[in-house]
Amino acid sequence: MEKMKFYKIIGIVLCLCLAAGSLAGCTQGGANTGTNGNAANASNSAGIVKVQDGPTEEEMTRLADITLAGAEAIPADKLNEGKYDITVKSGSEQFKVKSAKLIVVGNAMQLLMNVEGSDCSRIFAGKASDAASGTAIIGEDNGDGTVSFRLPLKSLNEVTGFAAYSEAMGKWYDRTVVADSASLDAAAVKPAVVANDPQSQNIQDGDYSVSVDFSGGTGKAKITSPATLHVSGGALSVTVVWSSKNYDYMIVGGNKYLAESTENGSVFTFPIPALDTPVNVIGDTTAMGSSHEIEYTVSFSLN
Repeated sequence: MEKMKFYKIIGIVLCLCLAAGSLAGCTQGGANTGTNGNAANASNSAGIVKVQDGPTEEEMTRLADITLAGAEAIPADKLNEGKYDITVKSGSEQFKVKSAKLIVVGNAMQLLMNVEGSDCSRIFAGKASDAASGTAIIGEDNGDGTVSFRLPLKSLNEVTGFAAYSEAMGKWYDRTVVADSASLDAAAVKPAVVANDPQSQNIQDGDYSVSVDFSGGTGKAKITSPATLHVSGGALSVTVVWSSKNYDYMIVGGNKYLAESTENGSVFTFPIPALDTPVNVIGDTTAMGSSHEIEYTVSFSLN
């Protein structure tokens, strides 16, 4: 009897232990499940990369038509040397020109462009497809949110194509700009010359070197080049020097002009109707012992 009571007590204790173990296991399992769930959530949270808003590939490649309708192309040889403020229009929203200067040296010019943002670090004077194998033009960080680039320019008012490298996209894109001559200071443009219309020849008063196109006579004497052009109130005249000192007068437009000097060749000054326009003249020479009037044709062009 006592032995049965002992076994009964042992059985109850074992049942209680088993029940406690199950409860502990469930509690631990629940804790593990909760921990694993939180870790998964944390992992998912850490794995999410926030992508900032940026241009699409279509926006990066889009180029607007920036042609200046009716504007004449102006090359460097029509401009005076110097550095001028100029308005530049870009064909891409991804290449925004904040300000620009035109630099003219001799018969060459370039744009110094200040471009907004830091995504573009270099450009190439050609197509994007050729940029990887070409020589890039490295930009200069101005420290104010703009980068400066110097782009060779053929003409004003003419769309110029080039390539720009996007650091964000890791590739080259075609870009276009046009420099508007209407925004230039008037002093930047050389005076225009309109042949056969002396009143409209927009040449500032002063003296200019002009080249001489000469024909006629025997070829033994000629008017040397260059000659000197004089401009005063829209009227044009030239001072010429003959290769011979034997010319004592010239007849131009029916008027007779005497030699001003014969020391280093006969020197004459006479009016002309326009540049780049043939003028028939007569030169009287005493080289053959007596006076002989000889007909010539001469024209003058700005150097």
